[in-house]
Amino acid sequence: MNRNERVQIEQAAQQTGRALAAYRDLLPSISAYALAAVDTRRWLAQQVASFDLSKIIAADHLYRRLNFSFNTATSDILRSMSRSVNTYESVISSIQYPKLRELQRAAADWFLSVEGTLRKALEPLRELAERVGRADEIANAFRSYGLWMAPSMPEDLVRKVAVLHERGGSSGTIHSVISGRYARDDWRLLEGAVDRWAARPLFKKRVKSIAQALDSHRRGHYGVSVPALLIHVEGIAVDYLKSNGSAEKLGGKTREVVCAALQTSVEEIINLGDYMAVTSLLAYIETQMYAKIDFDVHYRSLRREKKIVGHAIRHGRQLSYDSRMNSLKLFLILDVLSLLD
Repeated sequence: MNRNERVQIEQAAQQTGRALAAYRDLLPSISAYALAAVDTRRWLAQQVASFDLSKIIAADHLYRRLNFSFNTATSDILRSMSRSVNTYESVISSIQYPKLRELQRAAADWFLSVEGTLRKALEPLRELAERVGRADEIANAFRSYGLWMAPSMPEDLVRKVAVLHERGGSSGTIHSVISGRYARDDWRLLEGAVDRWAARPLFKKRVKSIAQALDSHRRGHYGVSVPALLIHVEGIAVDYLKSNGSAEKLGGKTREVVCAALQTSVEEIINLGDYMAVTSLLAYIETQMYAKIDFDVHYRSLRREKKIVGHAIRHGRQLSYDSRMNSLKLFLILDVLSLLD
């Protein structure tokens, strides 16, 4: 063996040693990352299996938190590992040793598979977030018309409102569409809702009065049905807070009491549609139905006001509240309140 051959062998041995040392240094991070990926996917699978993705609203918060922190961490780790591989790539590629080249290709394939696995693990939550985002858009459409989704509202009606909103439909059009749908078959949807409320603890002693209001509503006697239904809104909210061990939230004005009941119920609701209904109604109660108003300053305008102003109706200051839509709105408010338990 001549001197040149010995130098070539020594150089090859040194290169092989550096490459093996590089992978030896990289292996702990690969192993740790692999374990983290497996543990994370297992944890996500457990979370997904523990609830119905079409219903659980808490998953929205879970997704938003995970999507930021988990994806950010994933990207940081992959970038770090990629830099490590690129650092050693020139050393590895210069070695005429098939096994090391196979190891290099295997490592690159592994990186891609891990990233794909993590993205696949997050996919159910991504899909859920899209559904939540769409539901939020629909809820915002209803809010813009001073409305909210309700348990008795058919899905095709909800979708129709969303489409009309996208097309710039007016409040008058939307109100006409909703009241027209509920008016079918002598207000059968409302009758079905009232029948369901009879089984709810908070409604059992109120159903007779509500049924009488429904009879007045069917006859077009909205001047009777509106105040008859209005008194139950605060009453149900008070009963709910007392039965829920939240009596300390009582004592405020009607708006504060009703809002407290809705806010408390949100913490317990897991159905996505119910969550959107309650939060949309909450916005209406806070900003419109029980908005603060000076009776003396607005004496004349209140007498002509056609939208529901809860305090003004109860105190006899509002006289033009007797419309079909206002009566229907109060039924829809009670429909959402029937979710409280």
